[in-house]
Amino acid sequence: MPRYCNKHKLTFQPAPKNDTDEWFCPKCKPVMEKRRAEKKEKSLKAATKASQISEQKKKKDEEAAARKEEFERKR
Repeated sequence: MPRYCNKHKLTFQPAPKNDTDEWFCPKCKPVMEKRRAEKKEKSLKAATKASQISEQKKKKDEEAAARKEEFERKR
């Protein structure tokens, strides 16, 4: 299947060996790679933040359980 870019008005480009491969024109490719890198970085930051929040919640739950245990022991 021939490939072309409507944005930059590029004409026929040879199809990649594997036709299911994603193809971008030479002018669009750097932009798409930058977007992918930004998206990957953003998802990594979100995962890290979620992990930190989970650890904080676990720590708070453990502290609450320890306080409850201490309270029950003093009764």
